[in-house]
Amino acid sequence: MHRTYHSYATPKNDRKLKFYIGQNNITREIDEAYEYEKNRLYESNKGAIPAIK
Repeated sequence: MHRTYHSYATPKNDRKLKFYIGQNNITREIDEAYEYEKNRLYESNKGAIPAIK
């Protein structure tokens, strides 16, 4: 399967989080991995001292 469009994105409010977004060339559906990457990032940081804002 090839992608018609693919890139990575970063939310403005969390520059550490980078996730994939792309379009399937057969179904033309947009796929993104935001929830997966968000969960993976925060699970890996459990127990870390939170940043002071």
